[in-house]
Amino acid sequence: MTGYVVGRFHSGGVAGLRPNEVAAILKPPRSVRPELVERRIGDCGCPEEQWLFDTLDLIIHFEPNGDVDAHLDGGDWGEADFGVKNCPDEEEGRQRVFLWALRLTEGPVT
Repeated sequence: MTGYVVGRFHSGGVAGLRPNEVAAILKPPRSVRPELVERRIGDCGCPEEQWLFDTLDLIIHFEPNGDVDAHLDGGDWGEADFGVKNCPDEEEGRQRVFLWALRLTEGPVT
């Protein structure tokens, strides 16, 4: 997010801004705390989790072979899919998906 915010002001620079305005532009990325909405068994028999991730709907599907599939739905914003191969356990797969979703929602970096 830092790059996105700085990028918006890049053409005019930060000259003329007050110190607190510059600090607001350069603040570190926000903290996102995903909220578990539901944990269930999918139609295929694999565990699935539905998370609320920064106001977006995130579905994580765990395959028995360690593969993890994720679907992020942002309504009018759009949707995206992501996959991770050979995760040793669900927790690592979940963390990799969260990192992907965080990067996706931060915006472009300049």
